[in-house]
Amino acid sequence: MEKNSAEKNTPTRAAGRDDCALLAAIAARRDQQAFDEFYRRFEQAAYNLALYITRRPDLATEAAQEAMLRVWLY
Repeated sequence: MEKNSAEKNTPTRAAGRDDCALLAAIAARRDQQAFDEFYRRFEQAAYNLALYITRRPDLATEAAQEAMLRVWLY
């Protein structure tokens, strides 16, 4: 069965972790696996939002990477 366009763009809930649990694991233990999952779920959304705001793919890439870095460092 083919997914509709809304389902294709929805982040998956891999491994049963919700978003808050992922962020908590990243913050508390620098959990690389949790960060990898978070990145897979939200990297495209971060880029799309940055592209919408900046209208420049180069700046959008940089902004999305910076946002992900801040998640890891926070």
